[in-house]
Amino acid sequence: MDGKTKAPLWRCAFNEIFDPADLDNQKTDFMCCKLAEAWAPGLLEGMLTTPQREHLSAVNGKYSAAAITPQMRADMAGGPRSNDMCERVFGCYDMQQTRFRGIAQTSASAQAQESINHHVGSRPMLATRGKGNASGRPEPSLLATIPEHEAMSLIETARTNVGRIKVEDTADLVRQMTCSLKDFQAKQARQLRITAAKFADAMKYYVPASGAGNNRRITTKPKLEAALKSLAPNKKIEVLKEQINIRVKGYGWDQFKAPWYSSADKTVGTYGDLYPKTLAMFAEEKVQKLKPPPEPPVPDAATKKIMALGTLTAQAQVLKEKKSASAAELRTFVAAAAAAKEKEALDKQDENAHGQPSDAPAPSAKMLIEVFALVEEENDDGTTTDYKQWLAAQIIASADGSADFKKGKGKAKRKVPVGWHLV
Repeated sequence: MDGKTKAPLWRCAFNEIFDPADLDNQKTDFMCCKLAEAWAPGLLEGMLTTPQREHLSAVNGKYSAAAITPQMRADMAGGPRSNDMCERVFGCYDMQQTRFRGIAQTSASAQAQESINHHVGSRPMLATRGKGNASGRPEPSLLATIPEHEAMSLIETARTNVGRIKVEDTADLVRQMTCSLKDFQAKQARQLRITAAKFADAMKYYVPASGAGNNRRITTKPKLEAALKSLAPNKKIEVLKEQINIRVKGYGWDQFKAPWYSSADKTVGTYGDLYPKTLAMFAEEKVQKLKPPPEPPVPDAATKKIMALGTLTAQAQVLKEKKSASAAELRTFVAAAAAAKEKEALDKQDENAHGQPSDAPAPSAKMLIEVFALVEEENDDGTTTDYKQWLAAQIIASADGSADFKKGKGKAKRKVPVGWHLV
């Protein structure tokens, strides 16, 4: 730029892409062309196999230029051809918020509108290195181009309406912030549930260094062979997986992770694959002198992370190691979640059945007895549980062990034992 020639910045960038003048851009021009050629088939295929095809004129898409009618063109005449202006407004607004940290949204919006519309001040519209436009004269503001009485009328109208508009903007801002807060709280709750589920899994495999239950952790080959002795092949694999999970999930030693399955290699996850890995884990554990932590590791809720480039700063390292909840908080959450799940399971079943005694009550003085019916309930894991439900009934006859009763139509009579009643 020489300070005199006007040129939109986007056009300079456009020309640099297709006809680079910079030496570095010229050196990478051939590589960029090759990459574009390599990506083009996949991009074209994606456009033809996705909803994007509706915007393509080559296939007569319903939103393409080929589908535009003369009536549509007449209706859209004079309208903006692109979203450049709205993007420009947003860019100015973002610049105000970045430049003046903590600025109110209403103030940032007003300054952004003024920087674009030039109601009061004057500023050149195009990029030049010199001040003003190409002729050196500043462009007049909007108020300077209209009669004075119209300008004063606009200013008075704005002054009288600013209170009402500010109230409306504040209400809109409060609604937006409320929605954002609800979304943030929902994300936090979901993150806590994911973290608690992982922590509960870690608690299941955690084995303390000493005390009750520490015999689950095997550290030597003889003990492992003794535990695997006389077990079925699938049970042996379960033992090996448990030993790996104790280290990986219970202690957080990720260096011992091992896959259980691979579609490319059928031997992955078999006894022949996991047994040597378990022995190597024992040896590495002894070499590194690893000791079980005092409690299960607190996992992160994130399931996918982007690797950092370079060395993290001290502040970034602290943020990376910061956990969403402590171990004590997660224990409380896991216990509450388990109690809630148990209560929910009980609520699904017949409350009357759970309140019944397991043995039949004795007949009452009014010759009434409570007989039971088996109530079968299905559990979450697919199994079923039977409950006795006692019902009030009237006794018609009682068996003393000597009378014969017909078992059913066409069947022989049989003795009915003492204690049975016909109701």
